[in-house]
Amino acid sequence: MAVGQVFDAERRFSNNGDKFQWLLSIDENGCVKPDSCGQYFSIPEAPGVPASMRLFPNPADAYTLLEWEHTDIGACTVEVSDIAGNRMLKKRLPNHIRRYRLHTANWDAGIYVLHFIPASGQPAVQRFMVQR
Repeated sequence: MAVGQVFDAERRFSNNGDKFQWLLSIDENGCVKPDSCGQYFSIPEAPGVPASMRLFPNPADAYTLLEWEHTDIGACTVEVSDIAGNRMLKKRLPNHIRRYRLHTANWDAGIYVLHFIPASGQPAVQRFMVQR
């Protein structure tokens, strides 16, 4: 997906003659395509994600783990939606939990957005992929 950019037959990415690199290449079903070397990549954390919050593995297959270190945030809510905005999960977690396993085995391959909403403190948003 590279809005306004064209991939031509000579394996160049262009927009008015300038060369660009794909940030993310997806097919017509919204699934991530491998790059020209057959390698996959992770999506970096969105700005504002606390350094103490981790989501791994990314890309996910059957599951991904959400971990955070803060002990003073109270209970929190985890919401996940697909890239089209369809809610996949909404879960309220008690304040003693510091790790949550998101089961993604039945989800379609694609890009998802996780919203981490603590009772106190700053909410965070992080993107991740489910890959088959």
